[in-house]
Amino acid sequence: VDHLTIHGWHLCGDGGRFTSQPQLRYCHRGLGLRGANHFAVHFRDHLPLVELNLAGNEMGSEGVDLSVFFMSISHLRHITSLNMSGNNIVMDKEKNMRSKHATLQASLLMGLRTHHRSLRHVNLSHNRIKGAIVEAILKSNNGIEDLDMSNNSLGNEDGVAMARGIAMSKHLKALRLCDNKLGTIGVYAIAAAIRNNKRVRARLTSLDLGGNPLGKQGADAIAELVSGNSSLLELRLRSCELAYRLPTEIDKLMKEYDASGLLKITGCLGYNRSLTAVDLSQNACPNEMDGKRLSDQLGRLATLGSLTDINISRMQLQDEAIECFCSHLFEGTRFVALRALEKDMQHSLLRIDEDIREEEAHYVELEYGPVKGEKHIQAMKARFEVQQEELRTHRNAAECGIKQKRVLPEHGEAELNRVRKLEDQAFVRFKKQLTIMEEQCRSEDLRHDTRLRHFEEKRATVQETYAREKRVLHTVRARCSLTALNIEGNAFTGVGACALSKLLLRHNVTLARLHIGGNVWGRSKALSTIGSAIGGSHYPGVLTRVTTTLNSAGLPLHRVWASMVELDLSNCRLVCNDACVLGNVLKHSEHRHCLERLNLSKNFLWHTTSDRVRGDPSGFNELFGFVKVAERLLELDVSYNFIESSKDADSVCLAIGRALGVMMFKGKTHYLPICPLQRLSMEQCGLPASKDAHDILLRNLERTWAIRFFHKTLEKAWPNRSEKFDPRDTRMPLTIVGRTDGDIALQ
Repeated sequence: VDHLTIHGWHLCGDGGRFTSQPQLRYCHRGLGLRGANHFAVHFRDHLPLVELNLAGNEMGSEGVDLSVFFMSISHLRHITSLNMSGNNIVMDKEKNMRSKHATLQASLLMGLRTHHRSLRHVNLSHNRIKGAIVEAILKSNNGIEDLDMSNNSLGNEDGVAMARGIAMSKHLKALRLCDNKLGTIGVYAIAAAIRNNKRVRARLTSLDLGGNPLGKQGADAIAELVSGNSSLLELRLRSCELAYRLPTEIDKLMKEYDASGLLKITGCLGYNRSLTAVDLSQNACPNEMDGKRLSDQLGRLATLGSLTDINISRMQLQDEAIECFCSHLFEGTRFVALRALEKDMQHSLLRIDEDIREEEAHYVELEYGPVKGEKHIQAMKARFEVQQEELRTHRNAAECGIKQKRVLPEHGEAELNRVRKLEDQAFVRFKKQLTIMEEQCRSEDLRHDTRLRHFEEKRATVQETYAREKRVLHTVRARCSLTALNIEGNAFTGVGACALSKLLLRHNVTLARLHIGGNVWGRSKALSTIGSAIGGSHYPGVLTRVTTTLNSAGLPLHRVWASMVELDLSNCRLVCNDACVLGNVLKHSEHRHCLERLNLSKNFLWHTTSDRVRGDPSGFNELFGFVKVAERLLELDVSYNFIESSKDADSVCLAIGRALGVMMFKGKTHYLPICPLQRLSMEQCGLPASKDAHDILLRNLERTWAIRFFHKTLEKAWPNRSEKFDPRDTRMPLTIVGRTDGDIALQ
C-alpha cells in the first residue's frame, strides 16, 4: 500500500489496513502497457481488491499484448467490479487478427473465468472488442450482472454473437450497448435471446441501445421485448432513428419516414408495469399528428402507469404534442374533468326529470289513465245502475200485474224469468267490462310505475357513475409519480409554454427535474406564465431546480419553490421584456434566499421587440436588482448578450456596481453588498464600454473583496464573541477611508 501511494496510485483503505471494500482507481493517467505490467506484479500478491478501475489509460493498442496483465487479474480473488474502458484494447476473431490476439483473449477469459462467483460488473466500453469475444466472456462467466460494451463499433454480426452469449447468461441485470452500429438483425437477435432466456428476462432491469441505427424494424423488436417483460426498469433508446424505415436494399439509399415503430414502442409500454425510466430523445418525429399521439401515450403512462422519468428531448415536438402531454399531468385537467363529469351528470339528471314530466303528462292523458280511466269506470257504473233501475221497474210492474191478476200467471212468470235473466246478463256483462277496464287501468298504472322505477334506477346509475369516475380521477391523481421530464430542444412556442405553466402551477406530484431549454417560447408573455409558475407559492410539488433545467433533492412539501438552487435559461431567445419579468419574479419571491446559480447566456437581454427602440438596459437593471438582494447567489452568467450601445453598457456597469460593490458616502460605507457572488461571466457583452466605467466597477468590487476578507479575519480573531460579524450590518467596526483609493482601516 505504501509503495502504491508513493508512486501516485491511490488505494482506498484505512491507513494501510484495508476496509471491507478496498477500491483501486487510477483513471486517465496514461498508464500504458508498462504501467499495466507494474500493476500485474502487485496483483500477484493477492491484494484483496473489490473494485478495479483503470479506465482511460491507453493500456492496449494494436500490436500490444496485455495477456500478462489479464492473467494477473486471476490472482484478485475478491474482485467484483472491473472497469477497463477507454484503453484502446483490440480483440477480433477475423482470420488476419485471430493469431495475433489469441493469447490476449485466452488470458482475458481465464481471468474472468477464475472469478465466475465474485465478478459482477464488467465495463469494456470505448475499446475495439468484437461480439465473438463478448460471447466467449458471457459463456465463461455466467455470473456477470452488469455488462457495458458501448462504443465498440459492434455491428449486426457482433449482435448475433452477443445474443448467443446472452442466451447462456444466468444473472445479467444491466446491458449497455449504446453508440455502436447495431442494426435490425443485431437487435432482433439480442431481443430474442433476452425473451427466450427466462432467467435474464426475469432479472434484466436496464437496457441501453442508444446511438444505434435501429430504425422502424428495430423498434418493432424492442416493442415485442418490452411488452413481454416484467422486470425492466430503464429503457434507453436515444438517437436510434426509430421514426424512420432504414434502407436494407443496396439500390434503396433514402430512408423513409415511418413513425409506426416508435408509436408501437410507446403503445407496448402500457403492457409493462415495471418500467420507470424511458429515453426516446433525438428520435425526430416531425409529423404533428404522430407527435401528438406519442405525447398522449406517454402522458397516459405517466398517470396510469409506473413511469417516473421521461426524456423526449430534441424530437421536434410541437405545441399540440406538449399540450396533450401536459393535459394528462397538470391539476387543472382534473378540475376540468371533474367539471365535465358534473356537467354531464347534471345534464343527464335534467334529461331524466324531463322524461319523468313527459311520462306524467302522458299518463294523465291516457284513455285508461288515472283521470280518464276513473271517469270511464264511473260512467260504466252509472249506465249499469240506470239499466238495473229500468229492469227493476219492469220486474216490479210484472209482479204487480200478477198480483192484481191483470195478466195470466203463465205469461207473468215468463216475463219475470225474462227480466231476471236480463238482469243476470246485464250484471255479468257489467262485471266483465268493469274487470277489463280495471285491468287496463291497472296495466297502465303498472307501466307507469315501471317507467318511474326505470327513471329512478337511471338516476342512481348516473350518480354512481359520477362518483366512480370521480374516484378514478382522484386515484389517477394520487398514482401520478413523475419526477423527471426532459422536453428541451423541441419546437413548441408560447402555447406550449402556457401549458407548462399550468403544469407547474397545478401539478400535484413530486416533479423534481424539468428541462425545457432550447425551445422558441422566449417572449415576454410566455416567460411571464413560466415566471409566475416559478415565483408562485401555489405549486404543491417539490420542484427545486429549474434549468429550464429544474432539479431537486426531494425536499418537504412546504418548502417547495423556496428551495430552488439553480435556474438555467440559456439559449432561450429571451429579450429585454423577459429579463424584466424574470428579475421582478425572482426579486419579489423566496428565490432571493436560496438561488445559487443563474445562467442567462446566449439570449437577447438588451434587445427589444419594439420598432422604435432597438435596445433597452432595463432588463439588465432588473436582473442586477435581484442580484443586489440575493443572499446565496454564487454564479451569474450573462455572457453572449451583446449590448450595442456604449451608454447602455456603462449604465449596466453602474447597476453591477450598485448590486455587488461597496457604496461610499463621505468617506464611509453607505451600503455593503449581501450577495456572495463568486463568479460573474460577462463574455461577449460589451461590458464595460469605457475606461472610467471599468475603473469604477473594479474599484467597487475590490472593496467588496476586501471587506469579506477582513470580516473573515475578524471572525477568526474573536471566535468566542457572542455576536457574529455580518457584512450586511453597517454598524460593524469597519470603515473604508477614501473615495477612490479603496484603502481599508479598522476601528
